[in-house]
Amino acid sequence: ANRRSSHTTAVSWPNMLAAVLGFGAALLLMYSVKALDLEGESEESDDAGQIADGDTRSAGDSAAATPSLGYVWLPGSGDEESSVKLRMWTSRLQAHASSLSRLTAAPEVDREAVDEEVHGLDYLVDSARRLCRGAEPMDRCSATRLRQHVDELIKDIGLLQEMDTSQVRDVDRQLRVAGASLLRVHSLAERATFRRWGPRPPPEIKPVTEQLSLPLG
Repeated sequence: ANRRSSHTTAVSWPNMLAAVLGFGAALLLMYSVKALDLEGESEESDDAGQIADGDTRSAGDSAAATPSLGYVWLPGSGDEESSVKLRMWTSRLQAHASSLSRLTAAPEVDREAVDEEVHGLDYLVDSARRLCRGAEPMDRCSATRLRQHVDELIKDIGLLQEMDTSQVRDVDRQLRVAGASLLRVHSLAERATFRRWGPRPPPEIKPVTEQLSLPLG
């Protein structure tokens, strides 16, 4: 016969009460420290917000005190030569726009042909705006830099001629290099000084004359 032994454990109520009270005190202390940390973070964020507001107000005050330095139309009107060229350019714009419309209306759109027309329109718009603003001829320094960039572009394209076109990854890498050279050429070519468009002139400051009141008699 199996004998079962039962063990009776006496519960120490004073020890249990002390453990519960200790656990509660630990929780209270933890939440008190957390509350202090949150309060400190709140004060720091408020201080940072006040500093940011102060910086924003300072920037706004300085911007309000400084007049706008944007580009504006300068005195002067268009000349006859520019007017004739603008009429030619608007006619070419209309022709390219009609061609683009036909290309996009086709059942199958030719992406390459559309891209070519878009770049043509982009050039015509840039050129017409240069006419409107009165672009000056390219100066000697800009022309020298342009020739240097063009030489780099020619070298990059020359390397393409020597490459194996079956190695498309290498060809694409060299095309990216040539594209960067082309962008430098384009950026310098479209840069200009304009007769009718430039920085806003500074406001004219009139001298202040003080009138002295002389005693009569």
